[in-house]
Amino acid sequence: MSAKIKILHIAYIAGDAMLVNNALFSAGIFCDIRPVNTRQAYLDDLANFSPGLIIADDALPGLNALEALSLIKEMGLSIPLIVLTEAGAHTSAIVQVIKQGACDYILKEDIDTLPGAVLAALNKPATAQKPVLTEHSYRQIVETAQEGIWILDDNLITSFVNKKTCDLLGYPAEEIIGRSNLDFKDEAERERTIARTGQRKLGITETHESTFITKAGERVYCIVATNGLFDADGKYIGTLAMLTDITERKTHENALKRSEANLSAIIENTTDLVYSLDRDLKVITYNQLFKNTIKHVYGFDIVTGASTLDLISNFDAEMGAKWKAIYARALNGETQQFINKYTFGPEHVYLSYSINPIWETDKVIGLSCFSRDITKQKLDEASIRKSEASLRTIFNNTDRASMLLDSNGSVVSFNNLAQKFSQDVTGNSITEGSSVLDCVGGDWQDIVLDILKNTKNGRALHYEESREINGATRWFDVTWAGIKDREYEDFGYICTFRDITDKKALEIEREQITTDLLQRNKALEQFTYIISHNLRAPVANIIGLSSLLAGIASEGDEETVQISSSISRSADKLDEIISDLNRVLQVSQVANENIEFILISQLLADIKFSIGHLIEKEHVTLITELKQDEIRSLKSFIHSIFYNLILNSIKYRNPRIDPVITIKTAIANGRLTISYRDNGRGIDTSKYGNEIFGLYKRFDTSVEGKGMGLFMVKTQVESLGGAITINSTLGQGTEFVLHLPQLQLIPG
Repeated sequence: MSAKIKILHIAYIAGDAMLVNNALFSAGIFCDIRPVNTRQAYLDDLANFSPGLIIADDALPGLNALEALSLIKEMGLSIPLIVLTEAGAHTSAIVQVIKQGACDYILKEDIDTLPGAVLAALNKPATAQKPVLTEHSYRQIVETAQEGIWILDDNLITSFVNKKTCDLLGYPAEEIIGRSNLDFKDEAERERTIARTGQRKLGITETHESTFITKAGERVYCIVATNGLFDADGKYIGTLAMLTDITERKTHENALKRSEANLSAIIENTTDLVYSLDRDLKVITYNQLFKNTIKHVYGFDIVTGASTLDLISNFDAEMGAKWKAIYARALNGETQQFINKYTFGPEHVYLSYSINPIWETDKVIGLSCFSRDITKQKLDEASIRKSEASLRTIFNNTDRASMLLDSNGSVVSFNNLAQKFSQDVTGNSITEGSSVLDCVGGDWQDIVLDILKNTKNGRALHYEESREINGATRWFDVTWAGIKDREYEDFGYICTFRDITDKKALEIEREQITTDLLQRNKALEQFTYIISHNLRAPVANIIGLSSLLAGIASEGDEETVQISSSISRSADKLDEIISDLNRVLQVSQVANENIEFILISQLLADIKFSIGHLIEKEHVTLITELKQDEIRSLKSFIHSIFYNLILNSIKYRNPRIDPVITIKTAIANGRLTISYRDNGRGIDTSKYGNEIFGLYKRFDTSVEGKGMGLFMVKTQVESLGGAITINSTLGQGTEFVLHLPQLQLIPG
């Protein structure tokens, strides 16, 4: 072909015109190619350039091949058009442009076939031009299509699949052809496919989503466009399906759904009120808690698209103006954080707010808003402030100076007394954050460092110390203790101290008094010893002389006999008193005897044996309930105590009934308790209560006695470190309760 062919090339990429020119020139086709890339340029060149052929790049935005054909028809022109496209172009688009009158389509990768297509297009009579595709072109369309093509017979058996379908399923064509379409689906998808087959038989086309199982067992998600195939007689012979792979899109959609579900779960399960607004302050989304709260506070329902400002302003115009200003600042890019207080009758509700701009490419497109009910936090803060004030009041009004230190020995807190102590001792004032060493003076700094080291693990140290302050000696009671936090980590220390100078003076005075009393007691014991021992010989001489005088006087006058008898009675009485003093003195001496194990039951049996004639004569019944039988004590004292009590019960028995004595033992609060009860005459304790255990005190002179028994019982009980009480009613009997210390109990 010697004449140049005018070709109008609708080119998306400038280099494509050179590619076309080179392909045609290599085949001996000379042409004048004018590239265009806009709709207006295309229209102008159709009128002025008068092209003989149009080659259209189907990728040009705003002017694709189908639109180029329509414009040719609108202008009444008959110019052949060939589509030049990339591999993977949508099959449906290619088929559509061919149906509308394109002569052919060529893949850029098969550019060497372009010369043949050009010659074929130019050699066809214009009046007979009809869109006719060669078998090769059809094959190219099918095999290079971006969609999968699947042809099934009336029983859903595969008769054809293209390469894209094979790629989707991971099977070669020979492993698909001849198999049912249902073989590549799960059970649920099979049922849906069978149901849709009925629609195909009726000639109904349909586009739907379907899932296929690949050879590797994975799922492939596709959009499937189906058409029924019919023969010349209109009989249904199968289905043509076009498959578009949307697996990646589906994966993203599912991920987005999961993300949205997670976000929704977070928003709905948070304790915050969450909502978002667009730039017009209309509600985009919100959680249920926000909806419920707005309903409770304002009384209206929130719905998507509602104007928050309108709702609030209708409720309270002043509040609406306030919120309008807040939202305006947020829309200008300033995050707003604040707390609002709402009053409902006697109660207050506190809500914290965070209004945050939503940015998109440096522009605020809306607001994300969060609100939280902090009423409990506010009430707790108020409670803490009140508690701190109370503690501070106690802290400053206690009689102990106190300092709280951190783990490094720096002052965290202190009270007024601690401040005064520091000023008196060092001349320095305490400040928070200062070292405790600055508060104690140079002489004590090493000691304090050692104390901090020894109390670090939560231990406590207590001592008394003296200091010379302003020329006077002052004493202090000091306690150091390490402090642990809730996790049992070292938090710091607390040091408390109290001025005990006056107390110390009293202790010194008390010690002096005690020393004086001990000295006097020792002198009294010496005096008692002198009386009880050194007077025994003179008294014995007096008794002997009085006896001798009585013998002489018997032969003399009566007056001498009377004087001798009086001297003898007085000497005997003095001898009894000296004997009693000896017994009392022996109590303090016997207290130094060895402690031994004693069976109370055996000891009582020994006493019963020793006074058996008296018990039998007076018909005495002795009852024992000994929950604690074996004890450690002084046997002579325990024997004497029970012996004196039993003799007293028999001596002061009720003459109208037989004596019954009940002895019980038990352990209470780590002490041995002995209950001794009789049914004797009893004592009027309201009258004699303070004198019952006195020396030589007797309250029933109808019975012979000296008033020594109960005095000795009390003295011996107290010598054992115990105590004795009495409960008695005249005419009903008496109960003595003895409390003896733990020493009396058997270990284990």
